[in-house]
Order: sequence, then structure tokens, then C-alpha cells
Amino acid sequence: GGFHYKYDGQQWRNTRDDSELYTALSSMISQQGGAEISLAMQGD
Repeated sequence: GGFHYKYDGQQWRNTRDDSELYTALSSMISQQGGAEISLAMQGD
């Protein structure tokens, strides 16, 4: 169970389905909260 992400030098990618972390989090939060949420990684 759980989620496993690996940083590819630019983005955190799911090691099982290659989804991007912030896209996946945005989708899960939007579904749970009932409102559209969009998260993005800040540049360094």
C-alpha cells in the first residue's frame, strides 16, 4: 500500500504509474474537498 515517489531531477514521479506528485495531490484534494484545487512545485 501507500504511494512511492522518486525525484527525476525535475519532478516527483510515482514509481508505479509515473504520475506526477502535485497533479495527483491536486486531484485527491479536489475529490475530497469538493472544490477544484491546483498545487504546483515551487522552483528552487
